[in-house]
Amino acid sequence: MSVSIFLGWWLVPAIFTIGAFTWAWWAGDRSPSSGYGNIGKGLANALVLAVALIASLMAWLVWAVAT
Repeated sequence: MSVSIFLGWWLVPAIFTIGAFTWAWWAGDRSPSSGYGNIGKGLANALVLAVALIASLMAWLVWAVAT
């Protein structure tokens, strides 16, 4: 049995996914906070990651429908 992985159009949504999560990491709030500020910062960072996740899933959906 042999397994082969060939580069193809799946690289486009993969690069888009890497870009989206890189943007989310860059846009995340990493400022020091304490108390209830940590909760707000965590929720804001989760929202940014959710936007990146939705964009990534949409890219993979377009790829799946197109192929």
